[in-house]
Formats: sequence, C-alpha cells, structure tokens
Amino acid sequence: MKRLPERPITFMSESEQPVICLDFDGVLCESIYECLIVAYSVFYQKHIRHLDEVPAPIKDYFLRYRYFVAPAYDYALVFQAYESGIQTLTRERFNALCRQDLNDRLSFGQRFFEYRNLLRQDLQAWLGLHVLFEQAACVRQDEFPCFNIMTTKDKKSVELLAQSLGFSHKLSSIYAKEVSVDKSIQFQTFFQDRGINPRETDVIFVDDNIEHLHKLNGMGLHLYHAAWGYCDKQELSPFAVAENLDFMIDSEFQYEALKDTD
Repeated sequence: MKRLPERPITFMSESEQPVICLDFDGVLCESIYECLIVAYSVFYQKHIRHLDEVPAPIKDYFLRYRYFVAPAYDYALVFQAYESGIQTLTRERFNALCRQDLNDRLSFGQRFFEYRNLLRQDLQAWLGLHVLFEQAACVRQDEFPCFNIMTTKDKKSVELLAQSLGFSHKLSSIYAKEVSVDKSIQFQTFFQDRGINPRETDVIFVDDNIEHLHKLNGMGLHLYHAAWGYCDKQELSPFAVAENLDFMIDSEFQYEALKDTD
C-alpha cells in the first residue's frame, strides 16, 4: 500500500469548528476481549468471565475476523464459520452468512446484552476488560473538541466506559443501538435532533469499519477510516485514513489516504 502525501481537507467554513462524531469500539475503546468473553459464553452456552477460559483456536479465529462484525448479533456468525470449518473467512463468505435467517442472530444479540449486563454486575472487573486506544488518547486533552459518539454498542456501556476511560466530559451526545444499529439512521436522527444540514455544516465521522463508511457515503459527511481499529490491515481504503485522532486538534485537519499500488 502506498500513502499519498498529506494535504489539507477543504471545509465549508474556516471560522466554525466542524461537528465531530466518532465510533466507539475500534476507534476509542479496545473492547475485543470483553466482546469475545460475552459472545463465546452466549454462543457455546457457557458462563465464563476470563479470557483464558476461551480455547486458544477459537480465540485466535475470533481475533482474526472480529473486524467483519458491526452489530453484536453478528458475532454469532464468526463462531458459526469456525464450527463450519471455514479456515479463511472472507468478506464474501461472511456476507453470505449474513443472508441467512436473521431471527436466530437477533435472539443471539438479545442474549449477548443480557450476559453483558450480568458481567457488568462486577463493575470494576468488567471495566478492566477495556482500554482506551493509544491512538485516541488525545481525546482526554483540553484542546480536543467536544464530540458525539455513533455506535452499535448499548448506551449504558458507553456511558460507564467513557467515565472510566476519562473522556465523559467531552461527550455532547451518544447515539447507540437503542436508536438503531444502522449508522445512517443514527445520523439521520442526529441531524434532525440537532437541526444540522451536512450540506451546510461540516460533520466529521471516524469509524474503523469500512462497510459503515461505505453506507454513509453520499450523506455529505467528511469520512475518515481509523487504521488502528478492527479492520483488515491489508484492505485498501477509498476514504481518508487517520493514523490517530491527533489531527482533530490540528486546525488544518490534515489526512492521509491510501492508494492502490497496482
């Protein structure tokens, strides 16, 4: 992969601060081990609380392909692929699994959040399964602007983790799974609530999930792909690529993009 030289992005207004929106898991919060413990417990009908209780082959498979998952109910598909003997899970195969009956996955998703709530009863242990990404550490700085979170995670978990990770005072709003697991619907609701027209106001969104960004393309957002999150590190991104969130406190908002070297 080849990176283009840095260059400033053009905004509609040089005097107004852009509206900042960030994904949560994979951009701000490293939660992969908590998600593995919860999803494994639900899929295999176990009741585990520690990572070392997950068999190593399953753990390795989950860590390798977690980036395919957007809403929590799709974690079931990763384990389903593993149990089906799919050694190399591609986007095409994952999408084919997604086209199967949704009802089973929705049931899995309900049980996923029920087990998460159970784990959360030991709050300090649960919080300890999460860390703030080093690439997002700047959100704690005074210079970092207030921002909104757009996530498929549940709102209560985001509130607790934002407090624990030290940036809850920076949150303007949280649009979570209770609004929708479809981020285009989240943004439509956000725009309506805030009276924002993205064609007239600069709105930045950073997400590690390229599929999410594709679905939002055309809504008038400035879209950034978080290269450190849950994504295929070899996949070429058609979006502006952020190596960290430090550019948010740079008034020029510079970015790097990826270019196919073929």
